[in-house]
Amino acid sequence: MGTDYTIYTEIYIKDKWYGADSYILTPEGNYKLSPLLCGRSYVGEFLDNLGSSRTIKFSDLAETTQKYMYEITFEEYRDQLPSETFEVYDYYTEIKSKFVREYQYEYYVPRYSVVAFETGEIEEIGNWLTRDSYDELPTEEQKEYVFFKWNEPYGWYKTLADVITRVEMRIEDFRKEISFSDGMWEYLQQINLVRLIVAAN
Repeated sequence: MGTDYTIYTEIYIKDKWYGADSYILTPEGNYKLSPLLCGRSYVGEFLDNLGSSRTIKFSDLAETTQKYMYEITFEEYRDQLPSETFEVYDYYTEIKSKFVREYQYEYYVPRYSVVAFETGEIEEIGNWLTRDSYDELPTEEQKEYVFFKWNEPYGWYKTLADVITRVEMRIEDFRKEISFSDGMWEYLQQINLVRLIVAAN
């Protein structure tokens, strides 16, 4: 059994943290919070590549996050929540800053490997060449290669790109929905504090 990870988004506005994840209406007619990301091994790999984090207590979470965690916890375990700790990452300094380019890999790859990767036959490309190695090949062998940019579908960098896309959408949605609340407009013009909360089970 692996570790289950759930990641939540929180935004700091006007001296308070707010949950930025959306609620969805289920077919049963209930509203359920949709966390930023849930998963096991691929989420764990993503978190490992972020480096060190700090921890906070349950009472330090946004009220929305606390409420959701309370709701999804079995009643006999709810009294343990106040003693739980959670890893927290600053979005701008510890996550978005790691996204330095669109693709993690940019190398010369055999043409057949590109076809296999794009059709889903393989998920990793291991037989790539650097520019120097490519230049050392005979001209005829060079024709078998093509310069290719890619992210592995379940690699940590692809997860990083997906997380950034999702967080940016949550920030924009939060800004649109909250901006007309009394006294909030000026605080939403530049959102500087966004954090991701990691719950591991």
